[in-house]
Formats: sequence, C-alpha cells, structure tokens
Amino acid sequence: MSIILDGKKVSDVIEKTLRRKIKKLSGKLKLSIILVGENSASLKYVEKKQEKCHEIGIKCDVVKLNPDVSEEALLFKIKELNLSKSTTGILIQLPLPSHIKARKVLDFIDVKKDVDGLSSYYLMKILFNDEEIIPATPKGIISLLDEYKIGLRGKNVCVVGFSDIVGKPLVMMCLNRGATVSVAHVLTRDLKLHTSNADIIMTATGTPGLIKKNMIKEGAVVVDVGISKLGGRIVGDVDFENAKSRCSYITPVPGGVGPMTVISLIENLILLSKQIK
Repeated sequence: MSIILDGKKVSDVIEKTLRRKIKKLSGKLKLSIILVGENSASLKYVEKKQEKCHEIGIKCDVVKLNPDVSEEALLFKIKELNLSKSTTGILIQLPLPSHIKARKVLDFIDVKKDVDGLSSYYLMKILFNDEEIIPATPKGIISLLDEYKIGLRGKNVCVVGFSDIVGKPLVMMCLNRGATVSVAHVLTRDLKLHTSNADIIMTATGTPGLIKKNMIKEGAVVVDVGISKLGGRIVGDVDFENAKSRCSYITPVPGGVGPMTVISLIENLILLSKQIK
C-alpha cells in the first residue's frame, strides 16, 4: 500500500511557522510578479501565488505586460523594481514569449530580489553545493521528501525532464545529497530502462500518463511535478491510479508538489528580506 506524499498537509505545517516570521516583519514583505501575456496556465499560477501572499499577510503586486512587449521595455520594468525600496522579491512568470531571451531577463534581476532563485548566480551556487535561494519547485520537492524522512544518500534517482526551472537544479540538489542521478529527456531512447532502475523517480514534463506502472520498480518513490489537463481533469506525468500500488510513496496531482512550490516561494521571500538593508 503506497503512502501519499501530501504536499498540502506539509505546506500547511510550514505555513504556521512562516506566519510567525511574517508577523515579526510587520507587513514589510512585498512580492512583485511580472506576467507577460495571457497564457491561461500562467494566469492560474500567478493567481495562486497572489492568493497565498494575501492570505498570510504579504503584499503582492502583479505587473501585467502585453505579449508583444519588447525585451528592452521588460528589462526597464525589472530595473524599476530592482530599485524599488518597497519590493522585497521579484518573480518573472515563465514561460516568456519567444522574442524575449529568458536567461537575459532572469539574470537582470537583482540577486537580492531573485525570489525564484533562477538567476545564473543562484544556480551556480547550487552546483557548488552552496544552496542559498533555491528555485521554488525543487526546494519544495526536497522539503517534502525530508518531511517524510525519505533520504537521497546512496539512492538511484531518475529525473525525467531537464528544464532550467525544475530538472537541472533538481539534478544538482540530488547529487549534493549523495544520490546517483540519471537524467531522461525528450531525446532519451528508452525511458523505461532508466525509470525501472530508480529508487526515486522525479518527473516534470507535462506529458499526461508518461510514466506507467510497468516503468516503476517495486517500492519506488515517485514525485510527479507534471501538470496537464486531460478530459477536464488536472493530471500529472504519472498514471497515478494504476501506478500507486507499485510505489512506496507517491505524490498526487494536484495536492502534491504544487502547494510545496508556493510555500517555498514564501520561504525564499523571507530569506531575501534579510539581505535587503
């Protein structure tokens, strides 16, 4: 019988501690989110972050820009927020339109305000096992595993998906904790070969039902970061109903990694507040 990795429950516990810290900061925290365009998934993610901030006493502004905004205009807006004394953290909601270089934009954020930890500065620190401001989703995953006392040391971990937001930092963080890591992506020829040998599978592709029951080793831990809509339902990368009987632990979608991502973002914002004098 598999145990559900309940991200909602764990995030609620973390939130209680954060509320006390936020209260001590006397309403000084403010998150500024830049949203370019009208991507429906992005709008939903921003809405969730904004709701959580308001719920726990953090100011949150959303700067909405047209999808055809120039890269120069976007950088100018970031510069304004970099200089703003009222803004604690800046978040660029990804993805950005194809005419804008995401890496250039992310690296333009003042590192003291990079709440998502996606600048080259923070990613490089993870590479050298100096984890300071960690991208919210990988941070949430590790926190969730820690809460359930699932260690990574000496484990075979397969990370499916190699994005800058999740896959790459997650690989480095698993290595930092003593795991042996294999990485699968769109060019991987035999996905099952990698997943079936893994003690822990972490998948973040947005491909519904990609990970089947027969691709999972008996007793493996499965962390599903994928989010897609299928038949009007929100589903993950894993064929959850069939696969769960084969796992020792598994995250649901929704209710697994999602709540942990949002609360990890709040944790990062509090950490950044200590850097701003």
